[in-house]
Amino acid sequence: MIWEPKQVHAAGDTYTLLEPIPGSPSSVNTGADQKTYLTTVYNTALTLTIALSVIMLVIGGIQYTLSYIPSSKAEGQQKIWAAIGGLLLALFSVLILKTINPKLLEVVLPT
Repeated sequence: MIWEPKQVHAAGDTYTLLEPIPGSPSSVNTGADQKTYLTTVYNTALTLTIALSVIMLVIGGIQYTLSYIPSSKAEGQQKIWAAIGGLLLALFSVLILKTINPKLLEVVLPT
């Protein structure tokens, strides 16, 4: 093979962040195992996804309310439905993963 992936492990399997993750446990910011770090990253990404979906919902609502042109109203309504779909997908992602395979939610790192 020309290119062969290699597994790289940090010394002691801990990593100290250069900048702390807001709202995360102090153990993640000062040097945590990879499982805790990945769980915190997933929770932070899920929170950001939900926040962005709510912001797009508000923007679509404002666009729908303030426009007089039917095509612009339809565009605002489309943004609202897209934001609701994204919000539901983000909220049900754990349920979807658990339905597919419960082991997908377990963080198992190679040793």
